[in-house]
Amino acid sequence: MSRNTVVYTLVALFFLSTSSVLQAAEGWLTDYEAAKKQAAKEGKDILMDFTGSDWCGWCIRLKKEVFSQETFKKEAPKHFVLLELDYPRSKQLEPKLKAQNEKLKNEFAIQGYPTIMLTDATGKAYAKTGYQPGGPEKYISHLGEKRAAKVERDKSFAAAAKAKDSVEKAKLLDQALSKIETTGGIPVMSVYGDIVAQIIKLDSENKAGLRSKYEERFTLEELNKKLQTGKFDEAIKGADAFLAKKGSQKETLQKVAFLKARAVFMKSKGTDLKGAIAALEVAQALAPETQIGKQIPNILKGLKAQAEKAPGPKAPAKPKK
Repeated sequence: MSRNTVVYTLVALFFLSTSSVLQAAEGWLTDYEAAKKQAAKEGKDILMDFTGSDWCGWCIRLKKEVFSQETFKKEAPKHFVLLELDYPRSKQLEPKLKAQNEKLKNEFAIQGYPTIMLTDATGKAYAKTGYQPGGPEKYISHLGEKRAAKVERDKSFAAAAKAKDSVEKAKLLDQALSKIETTGGIPVMSVYGDIVAQIIKLDSENKAGLRSKYEERFTLEELNKKLQTGKFDEAIKGADAFLAKKGSQKETLQKVAFLKARAVFMKSKGTDLKGAIAALEVAQALAPETQIGKQIPNILKGLKAQAEKAPGPKAPAKPKK
């Protein structure tokens, strides 16, 4: 081997080892399975950063203001394994990494960047967040608040595992899911579908009202899917069937009526104002004091204003004499 070859080889090895050291110093992994293994081994959660590193302004700000700061580098790894999932536009990812990131984007239903997903070591999500102003100290505090809900979730799961009575067990599992819902952004019905199925089975006689609660939520989710996929007729038909039932909670009925109004409006491309208004008035009457109930009057006001401006049907032409 020539002297020049030896030199070039040593230089290449130096740069490779340097880049490896720099990556380790930053503390971020890019391999999801490796992150889960490390989290399980160290008893930590996973902080997943869905980012567009070379084009997303808020992603760049979050990295500069928080992730690159010493406070974050020191404090975050005490509780989290850090995992970067990048979706760049200029640079190219290796095919395997790109495929992994696309799969996780779909699995976690990521809609925008940056999205920060917090999961346990198994990859079960318990909180979602994003850019937050205020620097690393405030962000660490913010993550702590999110993580507290997961701690309470696990306490309820542990209590449920020890419970002898099936209804009591169902109540504790429901309590665990309620803790996760306080963190916002996690679709409990899909992420925790296995737990929901347990609750329904444990409260099969509906003694705690949990079977009906989650069955109604399943119905809502299915109707929402039909709406989002453009199956407006099916969404309207399903909503009408649900509204005809007896015994459902008024808040659930209101959500279904509101969903029907959206389906009517979207199916007609905004022309069936009368049908949308009728469905919204039903929703308003069901539970006027809920968050949705308080929003409906403004929506109705806008739709009725549009209806007044809409041209009426043309008068039939007079027959020629």
